[in-house]
Amino acid sequence: MTAVAAPLRPGIPRLLLFGSGDFAFNLYWQSVTLYLLFFYTDTLGLPPATAGLVYMAGAIWDGVADLIVGIAAERARGGYRRFVALGAVPLGLSFPLLYLLPPFDGAPLVALSIGAQLAFRTLYAVTNVPYAAWSTRVSDDSRDRTLIAGFRLLFGAAAAAVVALGTPWLLARTGAGGYALVAALFAAVATPLLLIVGIATRQATRIAPATNQASVTCNLAALARNRAFVTLGIAMVAAAIAGAILNQSVLYYFRHVAGDPAGGPATFAAMAAAGVLAVPIWTAITVRIGARAAWIIAATLGLAALAIFAVAGPQAIWLARPFLIAMQMVLTGLGLAGWAMLPDTVDYGEVRGGLRVEATAFGVSALLQKLALAAAAMLLGGVYTLLGYDGSVAPDAAAREGIRWLMIAAPAAGLVLSIAAMLANPLPRGRHAAIIEELAAGRPARPG
Repeated sequence: MTAVAAPLRPGIPRLLLFGSGDFAFNLYWQSVTLYLLFFYTDTLGLPPATAGLVYMAGAIWDGVADLIVGIAAERARGGYRRFVALGAVPLGLSFPLLYLLPPFDGAPLVALSIGAQLAFRTLYAVTNVPYAAWSTRVSDDSRDRTLIAGFRLLFGAAAAAVVALGTPWLLARTGAGGYALVAALFAAVATPLLLIVGIATRQATRIAPATNQASVTCNLAALARNRAFVTLGIAMVAAAIAGAILNQSVLYYFRHVAGDPAGGPATFAAMAAAGVLAVPIWTAITVRIGARAAWIIAATLGLAALAIFAVAGPQAIWLARPFLIAMQMVLTGLGLAGWAMLPDTVDYGEVRGGLRVEATAFGVSALLQKLALAAAAMLLGGVYTLLGYDGSVAPDAAAREGIRWLMIAAPAAGLVLSIAAMLANPLPRGRHAAIIEELAAGRPARPG
Protein backbone atom coordinates (compact mmCIF):
# COMPACT_ATOMS: atom_id res chain seq x y z
CA MET A 1 0.00 0.00 0.00
CA THR A 2 1.01 3.63 -0.43
CA ALA A 3 2.66 5.49 2.42
CA VAL A 4 0.54 7.87 4.52
CA ALA A 5 1.14 11.61 4.71
CA ALA A 6 -0.27 14.20 7.09
CA PRO A 7 -3.69 15.58 6.10
CA LEU A 8 -3.52 18.82 4.13
CA ARG A 9 -6.22 20.61 2.14
CA PRO A 10 -5.26 22.91 -0.73
CA GLY A 11 -6.84 26.34 -0.91
CA ILE A 12 -9.05 27.68 -3.69
CA PRO A 13 -6.18 29.71 -5.26
CA ARG A 14 -4.15 26.52 -5.71
CA LEU A 15 -7.11 24.71 -7.26
CA LEU A 16 -7.71 27.68 -9.56
CA LEU A 17 -4.07 27.78 -10.62
CA PHE A 18 -4.10 24.12 -11.49
CA GLY A 19 -7.45 24.35 -13.29
CA SER A 20 -6.22 27.25 -15.42
CA GLY A 21 -4.06 24.80 -17.33
CA ASP A 22 -7.17 23.67 -19.17
CA PHE A 23 -7.55 27.16 -20.66
CA ALA A 24 -4.25 26.56 -22.43
CA PHE A 25 -5.01 22.99 -23.43
CA ASN A 26 -8.45 23.90 -24.73
CA LEU A 27 -7.15 26.68 -26.94
CA TYR A 28 -5.53 23.80 -28.79
CA TRP A 29 -8.15 21.11 -28.32
CA GLN A 30 -11.24 23.16 -29.14
CA SER A 31 -9.64 24.39 -32.34
CA VAL A 32 -8.83 20.83 -33.38
CA THR A 33 -12.30 19.62 -32.40
CA LEU A 34 -14.36 22.42 -33.92
CA TYR A 35 -12.40 23.49 -36.99
CA LEU A 36 -9.77 21.01 -38.14
CA LEU A 37 -12.07 18.56 -39.96
CA PHE A 38 -13.95 21.48 -41.53
CA PHE A 39 -10.58 23.01 -42.54
CA TYR A 40 -9.68 19.76 -44.28
CA THR A 41 -12.89 19.52 -46.29
CA ASP A 42 -13.71 23.15 -47.04
CA THR A 43 -10.28 24.85 -47.17
CA LEU A 44 -7.81 22.16 -48.20
CA GLY A 45 -10.49 20.60 -50.40
CA LEU A 46 -10.04 17.02 -49.18
CA PRO A 47 -12.95 14.65 -49.91
CA PRO A 48 -14.92 13.97 -46.69
CA ALA A 49 -13.89 10.31 -46.53
CA THR A 50 -10.21 11.26 -46.95
CA ALA A 51 -10.55 14.06 -44.40
CA GLY A 52 -12.16 11.62 -41.98
CA LEU A 53 -9.32 9.14 -42.50
CA VAL A 54 -6.68 11.82 -41.95
CA TYR A 55 -8.41 13.02 -38.80
CA MET A 56 -8.87 9.43 -37.64
CA ALA A 57 -5.19 8.63 -38.17
CA GLY A 58 -4.22 11.58 -36.00
CA ALA A 59 -6.75 10.72 -33.32
CA ILE A 60 -5.67 7.07 -33.19
CA TRP A 61 -2.03 8.05 -32.84
CA ASP A 62 -3.08 10.61 -30.22
CA GLY A 63 -4.56 7.80 -28.16
CA VAL A 64 -1.51 5.57 -28.60
CA ALA A 65 0.74 8.45 -27.56
CA ASP A 66 -1.46 9.06 -24.51
CA LEU A 67 -0.98 5.45 -23.43
CA ILE A 68 2.79 5.54 -24.00
CA VAL A 69 3.16 8.80 -22.08
CA GLY A 70 0.95 7.50 -19.27
CA ILE A 71 3.10 4.41 -18.89
CA ALA A 72 6.30 6.49 -18.93
CA ALA A 73 4.96 9.03 -16.44
CA GLU A 74 3.81 6.21 -14.12
CA ARG A 75 7.39 5.01 -13.75
CA ALA A 76 9.14 8.39 -13.87
CA ARG A 77 10.68 9.87 -10.76
CA GLY A 78 10.15 13.51 -9.89
CA GLY A 79 6.41 13.82 -10.42
CA TYR A 80 4.28 15.07 -13.28
CA ARG A 81 5.12 18.77 -13.25
CA ARG A 82 8.24 18.51 -15.40
CA PHE A 83 6.29 16.91 -18.25
CA VAL A 84 4.03 19.97 -18.35
CA ALA A 85 6.83 22.52 -18.00
CA LEU A 86 9.21 20.92 -20.49
CA GLY A 87 6.53 20.13 -23.09
CA ALA A 88 4.86 23.55 -23.17
CA VAL A 89 7.15 25.27 -25.70
CA PRO A 90 7.46 22.41 -28.24
CA LEU A 91 3.69 21.95 -28.11
CA GLY A 92 3.08 25.61 -28.91
CA LEU A 93 5.52 25.53 -31.82
CA SER A 94 3.83 22.48 -33.36
CA PHE A 95 0.27 23.81 -33.30
CA PRO A 96 0.33 26.20 -36.33
CA LEU A 97 1.66 23.35 -38.51
CA LEU A 98 -1.83 21.82 -38.46
CA TYR A 99 -3.26 24.72 -40.47
CA LEU A 100 -0.59 25.35 -43.10
CA LEU A 101 -1.70 25.80 -46.72
CA PRO A 102 0.96 24.06 -48.82
CA PRO A 103 1.31 24.82 -52.56
CA PHE A 104 0.44 21.28 -53.62
CA ASP A 105 -2.37 18.77 -53.34
CA GLY A 106 -3.00 15.05 -53.68
CA ALA A 107 -0.95 12.48 -51.78
CA PRO A 108 1.73 14.98 -50.58
CA LEU A 109 -0.98 17.16 -49.03
CA VAL A 110 -2.49 14.17 -47.22
CA ALA A 111 0.95 13.06 -46.02
CA LEU A 112 1.77 16.55 -44.74
CA SER A 113 -1.56 16.80 -42.94
CA ILE A 114 -1.01 13.45 -41.22
CA GLY A 115 2.58 14.36 -40.31
CA ALA A 116 1.52 17.66 -38.75
CA GLN A 117 -1.13 15.88 -36.72
CA LEU A 118 1.31 13.23 -35.47
CA ALA A 119 3.78 15.89 -34.31
CA PHE A 120 1.17 18.02 -32.56
CA ARG A 121 -0.71 15.14 -30.96
CA THR A 122 2.48 13.54 -29.64
CA LEU A 123 3.51 16.74 -27.89
CA TYR A 124 -0.04 17.29 -26.67
CA ALA A 125 0.03 13.86 -25.03
CA VAL A 126 3.41 14.55 -23.41
CA THR A 127 1.95 17.54 -21.56
CA ASN A 128 -1.75 16.75 -21.19
CA VAL A 129 -1.69 13.20 -19.79
CA PRO A 130 0.66 14.06 -16.90
CA TYR A 131 -1.38 17.20 -16.24
CA ALA A 132 -4.57 15.15 -15.99
CA ALA A 133 -2.90 12.51 -13.79
CA TRP A 134 -1.62 15.31 -11.57
CA SER A 135 -5.22 15.88 -10.41
CA THR A 136 -4.90 12.76 -8.21
CA ARG A 137 -2.20 14.54 -6.22
CA VAL A 138 -3.39 18.13 -6.04
CA SER A 139 -5.96 16.85 -3.52
CA ASP A 140 -7.34 13.48 -2.44
CA ASP A 141 -10.69 14.92 -1.30
CA SER A 142 -13.65 14.11 -3.56
CA ARG A 143 -15.14 17.60 -3.10
CA ASP A 144 -11.83 19.23 -4.03
CA ARG A 145 -11.63 17.01 -7.09
CA THR A 146 -15.11 18.12 -8.10
CA LEU A 147 -13.99 21.74 -7.71
CA ILE A 148 -10.86 21.00 -9.75
CA ALA A 149 -13.02 19.46 -12.46
CA GLY A 150 -15.30 22.50 -12.29
CA PHE A 151 -12.44 24.96 -12.60
CA ARG A 152 -10.91 22.95 -15.44
CA LEU A 153 -14.22 22.91 -17.32
CA LEU A 154 -14.77 26.61 -16.60
CA PHE A 155 -11.39 27.51 -18.05
CA GLY A 156 -11.97 25.05 -20.89
CA ALA A 157 -15.33 26.62 -21.71
CA ALA A 158 -13.74 30.09 -21.65
CA ALA A 159 -11.11 28.84 -24.10
CA ALA A 160 -13.86 27.37 -26.27
CA ALA A 161 -15.51 30.80 -26.39
CA VAL A 162 -12.21 32.40 -27.41
CA VAL A 163 -11.73 29.80 -30.15
CA ALA A 164 -15.31 30.05 -31.38
CA LEU A 165 -15.29 33.86 -31.52
CA GLY A 166 -11.65 34.51 -32.36
CA THR A 167 -11.28 32.06 -35.23
CA PRO A 168 -14.00 33.44 -37.56
CA TRP A 169 -13.19 37.03 -36.57
CA LEU A 170 -9.59 36.64 -37.67
CA LEU A 171 -10.45 34.55 -40.72
CA ALA A 172 -12.75 37.30 -41.96
CA ARG A 173 -9.75 39.64 -41.95
CA THR A 174 -7.01 37.34 -43.20
CA GLY A 175 -8.65 34.73 -45.45
CA ALA A 176 -8.00 31.01 -45.49
CA GLY A 177 -4.34 31.49 -44.54
CA GLY A 178 -5.54 33.03 -41.30
CA TYR A 179 -6.04 29.57 -39.81
CA ALA A 180 -2.29 29.33 -39.22
CA LEU A 181 -2.22 32.86 -37.78
CA VAL A 182 -5.03 32.04 -35.35
CA ALA A 183 -3.17 28.92 -34.27
CA ALA A 184 0.03 30.90 -33.68
CA LEU A 185 -1.84 33.45 -31.55
CA PHE A 186 -3.46 30.73 -29.46
CA ALA A 187 -0.08 29.08 -28.93
CA ALA A 188 1.40 32.41 -27.80
CA VAL A 189 -1.19 32.53 -25.00
CA ALA A 190 -1.16 28.85 -24.07
CA THR A 191 2.61 28.35 -23.83
CA PRO A 192 3.44 30.74 -20.94
CA LEU A 193 0.32 29.67 -19.05
CA LEU A 194 1.36 26.01 -19.11
CA LEU A 195 4.86 27.01 -17.98
CA ILE A 196 3.39 28.82 -14.96
CA VAL A 197 1.14 25.88 -14.06
CA GLY A 198 3.99 23.41 -14.41
CA ILE A 199 6.34 25.43 -12.23
CA ALA A 200 4.05 26.85 -9.54
CA THR A 201 1.42 24.17 -8.71
CA ARG A 202 1.93 22.18 -5.51
CA GLN A 203 0.19 19.01 -4.30
CA ALA A 204 -1.63 18.38 -1.01
CA THR A 205 -2.78 14.82 -0.31
CA ARG A 206 -3.01 12.49 2.65
CA ILE A 207 -1.70 9.68 0.47
CA ALA A 208 1.96 10.30 -0.31
CA PRO A 209 2.63 9.44 -3.97
CA ALA A 210 4.91 6.48 -4.62
CA THR A 211 6.64 5.54 -7.85
CA ASN A 212 4.90 2.59 -9.46
CA GLN A 213 7.53 0.16 -10.75
CA ALA A 214 5.11 -2.65 -11.62
CA SER A 215 5.21 -3.98 -15.16
CA VAL A 216 3.02 -2.49 -17.86
CA THR A 217 1.08 -5.75 -18.10
CA CYS A 218 0.48 -5.74 -14.35
CA ASN A 219 -0.79 -2.16 -14.39
CA LEU A 220 -3.10 -2.76 -17.34
CA ALA A 221 -4.45 -5.93 -15.71
CA ALA A 222 -5.14 -3.96 -12.54
CA LEU A 223 -7.11 -1.40 -14.54
CA ALA A 224 -9.08 -4.15 -16.27
CA ARG A 225 -10.11 -5.48 -12.84
CA ASN A 226 -11.06 -2.00 -11.60
CA ARG A 227 -14.85 -1.91 -12.07
CA ALA A 228 -15.06 1.78 -11.25
CA PHE A 229 -12.50 2.61 -13.93
CA VAL A 230 -13.96 0.28 -16.57
CA THR A 231 -17.55 1.46 -16.23
CA LEU A 232 -16.53 5.12 -16.13
CA GLY A 233 -14.37 4.53 -19.21
CA ILE A 234 -17.30 3.07 -21.15
CA ALA A 235 -19.50 5.99 -20.15
CA MET A 236 -16.86 8.57 -21.10
CA VAL A 237 -16.21 6.92 -24.48
CA ALA A 238 -19.93 6.88 -25.27
CA ALA A 239 -20.24 10.54 -24.26
CA ALA A 240 -17.16 11.47 -26.30
CA ILE A 241 -18.67 9.96 -29.44
CA ALA A 242 -21.97 11.73 -28.77
CA GLY A 243 -20.28 15.08 -28.24
CA ALA A 244 -17.90 14.77 -31.19
CA ILE A 245 -20.64 13.93 -33.69
CA LEU A 246 -22.75 16.77 -32.38
CA ASN A 247 -19.96 19.38 -32.44
CA GLN A 248 -18.56 18.35 -35.81
CA SER A 249 -22.05 18.55 -37.32
CA VAL A 250 -22.62 22.19 -36.34
CA LEU A 251 -20.78 23.91 -39.20
CA TYR A 252 -22.22 21.52 -41.78
CA TYR A 253 -25.76 21.89 -40.41
CA PHE A 254 -25.80 25.69 -40.44
CA ARG A 255 -24.09 26.00 -43.79
CA HIS A 256 -26.09 23.41 -45.71
CA VAL A 257 -29.31 22.69 -43.79
CA ALA A 258 -30.04 26.08 -42.25
CA GLY A 259 -28.49 28.03 -45.15
CA ASP A 260 -26.70 30.26 -42.63
CA PRO A 261 -22.88 29.81 -42.85
CA ALA A 262 -22.28 32.47 -40.19
CA GLY A 263 -24.67 30.67 -37.85
CA GLY A 264 -22.20 27.87 -37.14
CA PRO A 265 -19.45 29.99 -35.52
CA ALA A 266 -22.09 32.08 -33.76
CA THR A 267 -23.64 28.92 -32.36
CA PHE A 268 -20.22 27.69 -31.20
CA ALA A 269 -19.82 30.94 -29.31
CA ALA A 270 -23.26 30.59 -27.73
CA MET A 271 -22.48 26.98 -26.81
CA ALA A 272 -19.22 28.05 -25.20
CA ALA A 273 -21.02 30.72 -23.19
CA ALA A 274 -23.60 28.15 -22.12
CA GLY A 275 -20.79 25.85 -21.03
CA VAL A 276 -19.34 28.60 -18.85
CA LEU A 277 -22.73 29.22 -17.22
CA ALA A 278 -23.34 25.49 -16.76
CA VAL A 279 -20.09 24.74 -14.92
CA PRO A 280 -20.99 26.27 -11.54
CA ILE A 281 -24.48 24.77 -11.75
CA TRP A 282 -23.17 21.26 -12.39
CA THR A 283 -20.40 21.72 -9.84
CA ALA A 284 -22.96 22.53 -7.14
CA ILE A 285 -25.17 19.62 -8.20
CA THR A 286 -22.25 17.19 -8.28
CA VAL A 287 -20.96 18.24 -4.86
CA ARG A 288 -24.44 17.75 -3.44
CA ILE A 289 -25.57 14.46 -5.02
CA GLY A 290 -22.33 12.89 -6.25
CA ALA A 291 -20.77 12.53 -9.70
CA ARG A 292 -22.52 9.30 -10.67
CA ALA A 293 -26.01 10.67 -9.99
CA ALA A 294 -25.15 13.94 -11.73
CA TRP A 295 -24.03 12.00 -14.82
CA ILE A 296 -27.29 10.07 -15.03
CA ILE A 297 -29.36 13.24 -14.65
CA ALA A 298 -27.35 15.10 -17.31
CA ALA A 299 -27.56 12.22 -19.81
CA THR A 300 -31.31 11.89 -19.26
CA LEU A 301 -31.78 15.61 -19.93
CA GLY A 302 -29.73 15.19 -23.11
CA LEU A 303 -32.00 12.41 -24.34
CA ALA A 304 -35.00 14.64 -23.71
CA ALA A 305 -33.45 17.47 -25.75
CA LEU A 306 -32.63 15.10 -28.61
CA ALA A 307 -36.19 13.77 -28.62
CA ILE A 308 -37.64 17.28 -28.81
CA PHE A 309 -35.35 18.24 -31.71
CA ALA A 310 -36.18 15.01 -33.56
CA VAL A 311 -39.94 15.38 -33.12
CA ALA A 312 -39.85 19.05 -34.19
CA GLY A 313 -38.85 17.96 -37.69
CA PRO A 314 -36.54 19.44 -40.34
CA GLN A 315 -38.58 22.59 -40.66
CA ALA A 316 -37.73 23.68 -37.09
CA ILE A 317 -34.43 25.30 -38.04
CA TRP A 318 -35.07 27.99 -35.42
CA LEU A 319 -34.81 25.29 -32.76
CA ALA A 320 -31.28 24.19 -33.74
CA ARG A 321 -29.39 26.80 -31.75
CA PRO A 322 -31.40 26.40 -28.50
CA PHE A 323 -31.07 22.63 -28.91
CA LEU A 324 -27.30 22.80 -29.34
CA ILE A 325 -26.95 25.18 -26.41
CA ALA A 326 -28.95 22.76 -24.24
CA MET A 327 -26.80 19.85 -25.41
CA GLN A 328 -23.64 21.79 -24.59
CA MET A 329 -24.91 22.24 -21.04
CA VAL A 330 -25.58 18.49 -20.89
CA LEU A 331 -22.10 17.66 -22.19
CA THR A 332 -20.62 20.05 -19.63
CA GLY A 333 -22.35 18.10 -16.87
CA LEU A 334 -21.03 14.81 -18.24
CA GLY A 335 -17.52 16.19 -18.56
CA LEU A 336 -17.48 17.53 -15.03
CA ALA A 337 -18.81 14.31 -13.54
CA GLY A 338 -16.36 12.19 -15.53
CA TRP A 339 -13.26 14.19 -14.64
CA ALA A 340 -14.35 14.40 -10.99
CA MET A 341 -14.73 10.60 -10.83
CA LEU A 342 -11.60 9.55 -12.71
CA PRO A 343 -9.13 10.30 -9.85
CA ASP A 344 -11.50 8.48 -7.46
CA THR A 345 -11.29 5.34 -9.60
CA VAL A 346 -7.53 5.32 -8.98
CA ASP A 347 -8.15 5.20 -5.23
CA TYR A 348 -10.85 2.54 -5.68
CA GLY A 349 -8.47 0.39 -7.68
CA GLU A 350 -5.77 0.64 -5.02
CA VAL A 351 -8.02 -0.27 -2.13
CA ARG A 352 -9.54 -3.18 -4.07
CA GLY A 353 -6.40 -4.56 -5.66
CA GLY A 354 -3.46 -3.19 -3.65
CA LEU A 355 -1.77 -1.48 -6.63
CA ARG A 356 -2.00 2.25 -7.31
CA VAL A 357 -2.16 2.96 -11.05
CA GLU A 358 -2.29 6.70 -11.74
CA ALA A 359 -0.77 8.01 -14.96
CA THR A 360 -1.41 4.77 -16.83
CA ALA A 361 -5.09 5.05 -15.88
CA PHE A 362 -5.25 8.54 -17.35
CA GLY A 363 -3.30 7.40 -20.41
CA VAL A 364 -5.71 4.52 -21.02
CA SER A 365 -8.69 6.81 -20.47
CA ALA A 366 -7.27 9.32 -22.95
CA LEU A 367 -6.56 6.52 -25.43
CA LEU A 368 -10.15 5.31 -25.25
CA GLN A 369 -11.54 8.80 -25.71
CA LYS A 370 -9.23 9.54 -28.66
CA LEU A 371 -10.31 6.28 -30.27
CA ALA A 372 -13.87 7.43 -29.71
CA LEU A 373 -13.11 10.74 -31.46
CA ALA A 374 -11.47 8.86 -34.32
CA ALA A 375 -14.52 6.65 -34.63
CA ALA A 376 -16.77 9.71 -34.61
CA ALA A 377 -14.76 11.39 -37.39
CA MET A 378 -14.76 8.19 -39.43
CA LEU A 379 -18.49 7.74 -38.88
CA LEU A 380 -19.22 11.31 -39.93
CA GLY A 381 -16.95 11.04 -42.98
CA GLY A 382 -18.44 7.68 -43.98
CA VAL A 383 -22.04 8.80 -43.60
CA TYR A 384 -21.38 12.05 -45.48
CA THR A 385 -19.77 10.05 -48.28
CA LEU A 386 -22.85 7.82 -48.48
CA LEU A 387 -24.96 10.97 -48.60
CA GLY A 388 -22.90 12.21 -51.57
CA TYR A 389 -21.52 15.22 -49.71
CA ASP A 390 -19.10 17.44 -51.63
CA GLY A 391 -17.85 20.61 -49.96
CA SER A 392 -17.76 22.45 -53.30
CA VAL A 393 -21.48 22.04 -54.09
CA ALA A 394 -24.72 22.31 -52.15
CA PRO A 395 -26.05 18.93 -50.94
CA ASP A 396 -29.48 17.75 -52.03
CA ALA A 397 -32.51 17.40 -49.74
CA ALA A 398 -31.74 13.79 -48.78
CA ALA A 399 -28.18 14.70 -47.79
CA ARG A 400 -29.40 17.66 -45.73
CA GLU A 401 -31.83 15.42 -43.86
CA GLY A 402 -29.04 12.88 -43.35
CA ILE A 403 -26.85 15.56 -41.76
CA ARG A 404 -29.67 16.39 -39.37
CA TRP A 405 -30.43 12.79 -38.40
CA LEU A 406 -26.79 11.92 -37.80
CA MET A 407 -26.56 14.69 -35.20
CA ILE A 408 -29.61 13.20 -33.45
CA ALA A 409 -29.23 9.42 -33.65
CA ALA A 410 -25.50 9.09 -32.84
CA PRO A 411 -25.61 11.27 -29.69
CA ALA A 412 -28.77 9.49 -28.51
CA ALA A 413 -27.12 6.08 -28.78
CA GLY A 414 -24.06 7.36 -26.92
CA LEU A 415 -26.08 8.81 -24.05
CA VAL A 416 -28.11 5.61 -23.60
CA LEU A 417 -24.93 3.54 -23.40
CA SER A 418 -23.37 5.97 -20.94
CA ILE A 419 -26.34 5.73 -18.58
CA ALA A 420 -26.19 1.92 -18.64
CA ALA A 421 -22.47 1.98 -17.83
CA MET A 422 -22.86 4.51 -15.04
CA LEU A 423 -25.61 2.47 -13.38
CA ALA A 424 -23.00 -0.31 -13.01
CA ASN A 425 -20.36 2.02 -11.51
CA PRO A 426 -19.57 1.25 -7.82
CA LEU A 427 -18.84 4.83 -6.69
CA PRO A 428 -22.05 6.40 -5.40
CA ARG A 429 -21.87 9.56 -3.29
CA GLY A 430 -19.95 9.02 -0.05
CA ARG A 431 -18.15 5.85 -1.12
CA HIS A 432 -14.89 7.61 -1.99
CA ALA A 433 -14.53 9.21 1.46
CA ALA A 434 -14.54 5.75 3.02
CA ILE A 435 -11.92 4.58 0.53
CA ILE A 436 -9.57 7.47 1.39
CA GLU A 437 -9.99 6.81 5.11
CA GLU A 438 -9.05 3.20 4.51
CA LEU A 439 -5.98 4.16 2.49
CA ALA A 440 -4.92 6.79 5.01
CA ALA A 441 -5.26 4.29 7.86
CA GLY A 442 -3.04 1.85 5.99
CA ARG A 443 -5.42 -1.08 6.37
CA PRO A 444 -4.90 -4.09 4.07
CA ALA A 445 -6.76 -3.98 0.79
CA ARG A 446 -10.05 -5.81 0.70
CA PRO A 447 -10.37 -8.58 -1.86
CA GLY A 448 -12.15 -7.40 -5.01
